[in-house]
Amino acid sequence: MPLTNLRWVERWIQLSSTNTEQSRSNIGFSVVRERPVFDPEAKFSKKALFTSAFFVVCVFFASSSSASTCPPLAVADQGIIKQVIDGDTVHLTDGRKVRLLGINTPEIDHKHGSSEPFAEEARNFLKSLVPAGTRVKLKFDQQRHDRYQRLLAHLAMIDGRNPGQLLVEQGLATVLVIPPNTASAACYLTAQQHARNQGLGIWNHPRYAITPASKIGPGTDTPGYQRISGQVNRVSQSRKYHYLVLGEHLAVRINKQHWQDYFLQPLKPGWPGANDPRQLLGHTLVVSGWLHQARNAAKQQDHAYQKPLQMKIKHPAGLEWQP
Repeated sequence: MPLTNLRWVERWIQLSSTNTEQSRSNIGFSVVRERPVFDPEAKFSKKALFTSAFFVVCVFFASSSSASTCPPLAVADQGIIKQVIDGDTVHLTDGRKVRLLGINTPEIDHKHGSSEPFAEEARNFLKSLVPAGTRVKLKFDQQRHDRYQRLLAHLAMIDGRNPGQLLVEQGLATVLVIPPNTASAACYLTAQQHARNQGLGIWNHPRYAITPASKIGPGTDTPGYQRISGQVNRVSQSRKYHYLVLGEHLAVRINKQHWQDYFLQPLKPGWPGANDPRQLLGHTLVVSGWLHQARNAAKQQDHAYQKPLQMKIKHPAGLEWQP
């Protein structure tokens, strides 16, 4: 334990001992008089004070350590921040562009200025954590680059804190898990649930409210991130995908290999695990992601797996199951 923390413990014990003696002299003097001169409880109290103080400090450091290891990945590289582009993208001084893993922040419209709600707040918050010139550590998952050749990484500040996790905790980012980079899923979902429960940031904005599947249709204007709820009224499949039909117009598409790799086991909060998609028939789901129009939807509406609107889900982080 650092010297400063030991001094803090010693000072805490001194103050607590002083308060104990003052308390005895003020309100418990008559009781103390009735006790033997040797008071084992009084002797024990100092030991208890030191033990409790030591425990408090240990809990504090354990909590800090726990926060710094979400997700539980080793530091593999480092860099210096040149510029924060938006809430989930930074540029390093060595020319690398880093896309933060496990999260998605509201989009900034750099050309026209019509940014999504809380987009500027997310960028400013990330700037406050890692301003230009800040040295950061990089943690990698399974896949290190995306199709835009951006480096995919979790950032870790010098004190161990994870900016991505902090953005989720403040309600300034949503959890976005794209296989095979799944290490952050459980801890980020816990942070997101806390932010939702507290109504922080985006979770207190109507843009992020849940829309019933019955309220969307082929002509629905559906830009950006959506949360949609509905009962699974049909389950179907193609050669490559499972399809969960919600309402009349929405099919949730899940790659069969992704289902096999990630959807069988429980993932808290919100997903109990399911061996077969047909287990969801009749249950209500909240799905989170981006809607898109199905190809040739007008000709394919009779097929269970080709509704006019589709949402691709790659990981159960995008599903909330309501029994």
